[in-house]
Amino acid sequence: MVAPISDEKKREAIRLRVEERLSLDEIEKRLGISRGTLSPLLKEYPLTEEELHERRARGFNNLNKDRGKYTPVLSKFVAWIAGKRLSTDRKGQIAEAAVLLRLQVLEYQVLMPPENSRMDFVVTRPDADKLVRLQVKWARREKEGRPYVNLRNGEGKHIRRVSRATCDFVIGYDFETDTAFVIPITECDGKNAKSCDEQYAEAWHLLGF
Repeated sequence: MVAPISDEKKREAIRLRVEERLSLDEIEKRLGISRGTLSPLLKEYPLTEEELHERRARGFNNLNKDRGKYTPVLSKFVAWIAGKRLSTDRKGQIAEAAVLLRLQVLEYQVLMPPENSRMDFVVTRPDADKLVRLQVKWARREKEGRPYVNLRNGEGKHIRRVSRATCDFVIGYDFETDTAFVIPITECDGKNAKSCDEQYAEAWHLLGF
């Protein structure tokens, strides 16, 4: 049973969210109140999607400090869109097209899932007895950090994390370097984001065919 907290701590928790815009983790560390208690208390005071994105990016940047500076070798595509702002839909279309090209070159059989499916491609081989579900994500990068994929879909109360219930691999496409990262869902399940580590770069053998 969760121990009750004082009204004073409740007010302070709300103040930290409303005035200082702290996350649940930050407030938990500041006040010693568990996330399970804070979550319903602060439900009416959510952070904006922009604030959540900034915190996820900050977390990856802190992680990357231990890995040294990441200096990507830029692809020719970067110059083609210099000065242009790509919409979310456009990024998704580019990422899916880049991944589909690779699947065709590698001679996978590509099956298109139903219209509103949460996976993007289903692949197999002519002599294989299994199907592998892929979800394609546009890889982001902040400052000196490695590219990473956001594993959350939707907005507001309808946010869902990518999970093994809907795909077997997340394919993170990094437009800057024209690289596809083949990440097993076991490395993503339950997380908000996943770094596109070098071991996953074009690692199509992980599909297991």
